[in-house]
Amino acid sequence: MSIFSPFKKYVYFPLRFFLYRRSIPRKVARLRRKGIAASVAGESRNGSISSNGPIRRNGRIRALFIIHDLASWKSELLYREMLRHPSFEPLICVTASREEDDTAAIRRYLDERGYGYGTLGRTGSLRRAFNPDIIFYQKPYDRLLPHRMEFRRNLYALSCYVNYAFHSIDEPWVYDSSIFENSWQVYFENDAAAVGYRRQMGPLARNLRITGLPMMDELNMPSECFVDPWKPQPGPRKRVIIAPHYSIGDCYTHQSTFLEYFDFLPELAQRYADTVQFAFKPHPLLRERLYALWGRERTDGYYEQWDRMPNAQLFEGRYIDLFKYSDAMVHDCVSFAIEYHYTRNPVLFLCREGEDLESTLNTFALEARRLHYRAHSSEDIVRFIDELLLGNDPLRPAREAFYRTELLPPGAGQQAAGVAARSTAAENIIDAILEG
Repeated sequence: MSIFSPFKKYVYFPLRFFLYRRSIPRKVARLRRKGIAASVAGESRNGSISSNGPIRRNGRIRALFIIHDLASWKSELLYREMLRHPSFEPLICVTASREEDDTAAIRRYLDERGYGYGTLGRTGSLRRAFNPDIIFYQKPYDRLLPHRMEFRRNLYALSCYVNYAFHSIDEPWVYDSSIFENSWQVYFENDAAAVGYRRQMGPLARNLRITGLPMMDELNMPSECFVDPWKPQPGPRKRVIIAPHYSIGDCYTHQSTFLEYFDFLPELAQRYADTVQFAFKPHPLLRERLYALWGRERTDGYYEQWDRMPNAQLFEGRYIDLFKYSDAMVHDCVSFAIEYHYTRNPVLFLCREGEDLESTLNTFALEARRLHYRAHSSEDIVRFIDELLLGNDPLRPAREAFYRTELLPPGAGQQAAGVAARSTAAENIIDAILEG
């Protein structure tokens, strides 16, 4: 370790963070000088102006989205809303993470949708290439982004944190990151999800905004807005997603049940070949974990067998379209425990023996998990599939109620954490930025 590492950790970066926090009012004022003031946020869709009066627009806010993993880019609808908004100039930077290179898939996705984007050369910087006023971050982990794109190395811009998944874990380590202490705004989906953040951050939680998350907007879109990604079948089939988590082996969460069921799952697909279609949707990090445990040949062979079965398929990448055209899901992933409830379809959680996962969840995620059917054995999985085929789903009314009360962003006519809530999370976030 370099002799400068302790100095940077305990002196250099803490001092920079302190100066950054002191600079936030000045940075917000700079946005106002560009013509983005709180009164502008009072403009309605019909063009009326708030009672504070109009302020001349001298420019637009340059808001940068850094994309290093396509499946985790959950702010697309916020980006699109900013494209339509006269006060914003949204920008995209494509980069590989320090764990994997997903840039080919990202570029292809952005090109298909006509989104402009840029990259950095070997010696480029975000400031020189994009000169952003705001940078959106979606993950708090320093280990993911290239060093020059890390939050702590770009303190000239205002940082806004919009999480890539629903906030579900209520443990001290979740918010033990400088990005939460120092972000200008941190967005949450609802009050229940933000309880732990308020408790742990104390006075620093003044950066909290209850706006909803942009992923809520996409999850709420009707299936007609998405392309059906399921493999064609010769006749009607129930469509079931199998989504294992990556936390096998030496992992701090240990929630994955994949090693208990990996042999059984393909057998399940064969057993219901004439009645059920399966999509194997592993966590993006599971393959790398299996490479370390099984080796590349065995791992790739396991994944490929799902595509070879006539009633099954391998599905990697963005998954909301897969959700929209499915009938049920079997999984052990905490974030999916909330996201899949947008379908209101039956869902089965694979439980580990001796697991104490619920003690780590916030009340929002705990309620979502309680609306799952549960499996402790392969027989429980078979029973779930059989009940699905029979149409038996006693938890559906409770899931419908949970959707109405917890899964919609703050709506019109409500007030949430100082934000005049509107119809979508993206609009609420824009309002929060314009109001400062």
